[in-house]
Amino acid sequence: MDHAIVKKYFPNISPEQDTKFALLGELFVEWNAKINLISRNDIDQLYERHVLHSLAIAEFINFKPGT
Repeated sequence: MDHAIVKKYFPNISPEQDTKFALLGELFVEWNAKINLISRNDIDQLYERHVLHSLAIAEFINFKPGT
């Protein structure tokens, strides 16, 4: 599982956001073992199947600064 794919599709994310996306993967692995957030078969594709899917709206909506 590699969060670099996020930067591939969203090259303008800040270093802080990049760090948070890396931590997100670690948190999902930890919590998924406890409460099954997503299919265990999907955890290796977390960024491709879940994170990028959720971020797709950012390609179509112009959010106000700071949102």
